[in-house]
Amino acid sequence: MKIFATRSTCSLVKACKECKANYSQRSNLINHLASEHHLDVEGAPIKEQLSCTLCSFVTWAPHKLKNHKVCIKPI
Repeated sequence: MKIFATRSTCSLVKACKECKANYSQRSNLINHLASEHHLDVEGAPIKEQLSCTLCSFVTWAPHKLKNHKVCIKPI
């Protein structure tokens, strides 16, 4: 017999400890922490910005660098 989690047994809202923003998915909260507060998954400060190897783009958030690399075309 399979047992499935129900809405009543799962925490549906993930809240940012810095600004109290709410997210339904953990990945969205992680992206928010990096973009807005420069914090990693554990809440520790991100010490250096990430940069693109093909142009001058820099960001604090790994997901933004990943999206950037998908969008740009090498010359």
